[in-house]
Amino acid sequence: MSRQVVVTGVGLVCALGIGTEPVWQKLLCGESGVGARIDAAELPFAAGFRSLCAALAVAPGALALGGGEDYVLLFTLPAGVEPPARFGCRRIGVVTPGRQLSLVAHGKASELPPAGWDHLERNAI
Repeated sequence: MSRQVVVTGVGLVCALGIGTEPVWQKLLCGESGVGARIDAAELPFAAGFRSLCAALAVAPGALALGGGEDYVLLFTLPAGVEPPARFGCRRIGVVTPGRQLSLVAHGKASELPPAGWDHLERNAI
């Protein structure tokens, strides 16, 4: 007997939890014991992204940080180590002591709450 399966988007399911909130808290700033400071001015936006945001009446930063599909790879490197230029990577922030995740915009830091699309949330739409 043959069965076909089509996966269109599972969301976050891993050993740290199911869904955006538990994994966000545990992975980014919970279990690791570290936090991060993200520089809003360094977030990469694709061509046409700002026009899309204007048409949707949504702030580009808000949509980029919590709007849905996550196709950008985020990783850390030791201080002073840069990836090869051919990779097209950019630094968007730093890892910090403590468990706070903050966003720096226009010189002001504010706490960045958990956000993102949760494919398993029943009331997501």
